[in-house]
Amino acid sequence: MQTDLSAVATAVNLVWVLTVTFLIFFMHAGFAMLEAGQVRAKNVANQLTKNLLTWSIGVIVFFLVGAAISPVVAALTGGEPVGLVESFRNVYAPESTSAWVGWLFGAVFAMTA
Repeated sequence: MQTDLSAVATAVNLVWVLTVTFLIFFMHAGFAMLEAGQVRAKNVANQLTKNLLTWSIGVIVFFLVGAAISPVVAALTGGEPVGLVESFRNVYAPESTSAWVGWLFGAVFAMTA
């Protein structure tokens, strides 16, 4: 049985991007613990709630707006040209698994920045 090398390369790339995505995702838990340790005990719940809401609202806004705008910004900075309508269509109806992985990576990276 012969294995398609491009399929293997795609799978390895997806696994690597997911690994990095999970590392970035868990950085938020570390930041939350760091910030909770730097405030008085009575303010810990407020600090953790702020971190949770910041991340939750950020992912929703990235899904609604940021993921569609990021290919347009990439085209402006030297990538291949893409229209805004096409960007929204690709976000809400992706054609491949790598599109979902790319969206997840973009979301966690945007929340960290």
